Amino acid sequence: MTGPVGGFEDLSADVLADAAAAFGLLASSARLHIMWALSQGECDVTRLAERVGGALPAVSQHLAKLKLA
Repeated sequence: MTGPVGGFEDLSADVLADAAAAFGLLASSARLHIMWALSQGECDVTRLAERVGGALPAVSQHLAKLKLA
């Protein structure tokens, strides 16, 4: 964080860039659905694909991208 501006703490450019990248990953409705499903409880990738209505390879790739982030 940087110093206060108008009485508020402002975020650094690096923190904002990191947050934008993380939110960008969730701009995909499929990834957002996966995250929502996982927030309800753990499950294996096969069950997760069934829950979100996605193909197993696609869900696996989405999970890999989310893990890297």
